[in-house]
Amino acid sequence: RPKQEDRQRLQEAAIQLLEQNQNICSLFRELGKPNQCNILSSQNEEAKWDESGSISSVVAGSLLGCELRCQAKLLGVPVTVLSVKSVLERLMEITEEKKEEEDEDREMLTISQRVQLGFLLESSRELLSQGILCPKLLWQEFRRDQKLPKLEVVYYLHRYNVLTLKYMVESDEGVRSWLVPQLKALCGWTPPLGEEETKQVQQRVLTTVVGVLVATAFEQNRAVAAADRKISVLCCSVLDDVLFWLLDTVDECEAKQSCGAGAQRWIQTFDASLCGVSVSPEALQRFFTHSLTQTLTHNPQLTVSDAVALQSEWTFAKASHSLTSLFRKLAVIFSVEQLLSHLQQVLETHEVNWKHVLCFLSTLLVYYQSSHDWFKMSFGGSSSYQSNSKKSLVFLLKFLSDLVPFEPPQYLKIHILHPPYVPAKHRSLLMEYVSLAKTRLADLKESVEEMGLYEDVSGGSAEVTTTLPQSQSAQDVEKAVSLFESTGRISATVMEASIFRRPYFLTRFLPALLKARVLPVKPDARMSFIEALKKADKIPSAQYSSYVESCQRQRQQNKRAERPSTNDDPLDILKIQLQEFTEVVVGGNDGEISAQLSRISHTLSVIFPGCPDEPTGRTLVTLDTNALVLNELHQKVVNGILQNFCQCLLIASRSNPPVKQSFWASRFI
Repeated sequence: RPKQEDRQRLQEAAIQLLEQNQNICSLFRELGKPNQCNILSSQNEEAKWDESGSISSVVAGSLLGCELRCQAKLLGVPVTVLSVKSVLERLMEITEEKKEEEDEDREMLTISQRVQLGFLLESSRELLSQGILCPKLLWQEFRRDQKLPKLEVVYYLHRYNVLTLKYMVESDEGVRSWLVPQLKALCGWTPPLGEEETKQVQQRVLTTVVGVLVATAFEQNRAVAAADRKISVLCCSVLDDVLFWLLDTVDECEAKQSCGAGAQRWIQTFDASLCGVSVSPEALQRFFTHSLTQTLTHNPQLTVSDAVALQSEWTFAKASHSLTSLFRKLAVIFSVEQLLSHLQQVLETHEVNWKHVLCFLSTLLVYYQSSHDWFKMSFGGSSSYQSNSKKSLVFLLKFLSDLVPFEPPQYLKIHILHPPYVPAKHRSLLMEYVSLAKTRLADLKESVEEMGLYEDVSGGSAEVTTTLPQSQSAQDVEKAVSLFESTGRISATVMEASIFRRPYFLTRFLPALLKARVLPVKPDARMSFIEALKKADKIPSAQYSSYVESCQRQRQQNKRAERPSTNDDPLDILKIQLQEFTEVVVGGNDGEISAQLSRISHTLSVIFPGCPDEPTGRTLVTLDTNALVLNELHQKVVNGILQNFCQCLLIASRSNPPVKQSFWASRFI
């Protein structure tokens, strides 16, 4: 019969046998073996799985803790060393597990690996709470085995609070050597079709890493230590390295006329939603400002002459979509004034990449439209969203009507002058809104017709500068003439005003344009603009004739004002009249030429009294070559007349040959 001592020895031998053959890694594997339904569960169900699995993770942590203590005692090693070794062995087993059909270059875990890693990290967190697992030792051993740690694994270590990204960055001097390549690799990798969860995790990994880097690099603390400043510079350099990679990739893709998804994936990380999650608004502004500066000054090999020669190619329409998307992301949290002020500062203090500068300005012009242009483009066309749906149209007009009591007057004017597109059968709905808006403007003592053609109402402030109608119309004229001079065409705004804003066009714009003045000899931009409007039948004939007569009267008045008094020297008067005759020959008609010659003849009769008032009638002139000596007065008059004749002939011949000129020369003789 067995003795009691034998039974006890048998139990001890059995326990010893189990302890000697226990494998901690296998225990991790058994405890973390997932259910197939969990592997196939979607991301939306992951929260439920975590909730249901939280109890098992506590139990697993307790079991692992007990076993690790026993094994450490048996082996005579610290329990923290054994726990780190066991966790890393299981981690390597999970991450290195590959199926035959899987891509060798896969940058992210499979769904199965992700679930197993979740069990492992839940258990590791329990070990941390028991004081068995040392985070510092875990990271040291992990980096010793992994020269290029997978970014997704790093992300999950951070997410499960086993190791924070901030700690990894601060404790790893070589973080730049592996983090930058891993960020580039993850951006450049595209998940297989059907792996939507992997695609979402990929973006979350990038966003989380960027959030930590930005917070570390751009959060300002006055009491920061020198070591912390060094870490800030390091994180900033990591972000700069990836940004430069992005810009170089964009340039290469532009040359190949194709661009992969890697650039766009990194651009998506420049997201204002980082604010309030892991980054303060001030730090986000500093990060975006710094990134914009780096973009504008990256690779400044182009000169100002290149910018002038190639500016037509560096526009929003022709620039890379990735580059304009980057500019949009960086500009979204700033006002136009802030962006232009920063651009001016960069131009004054840095050598810039002119291609990026001009593309940035072009992007601003497209995305920071005035309220006038935005409203017209959004609602003014026949393809606008409200044009084919009465329900949408009613909603839009009701929305605008509800805003009438609160809208500043300049915006109400825009809605009236450039109304939404409305099909003819629903025109009455629009007229109700227009009537309501006009009533509101009348209450505010504002007139729609006083609004200028090019009045700037895009300012966001509540203050609206008051401009006199005469001053506003003069500004409209200057702007219209300037646009005509640069394009050679009448602007669409002027053409629209001549039809839809006819009262303002006739009573404000045209009087300011047709203001009497002394017309130059050579037609200027204003004269050409007036002639173009006249040819387009935009100026009434009576108004144009009145303008021409007023200009002629102005010319005559100026001549009389400039003409010396009768007490002046007749020779000085003759010089002035001869100079005026030169101007008349170039720009005047036959009547003005005859009138000016009559005035010259009268002055000559004053200088040389006793000459016959009428021509002698002789056609043959005999010169007395023996009497070559003339008095000084005769010499001055003859020299002035001959010099003026030659001058008139040279000037007139520039536009027409002598055979096609008027008979001014014969009349002059």
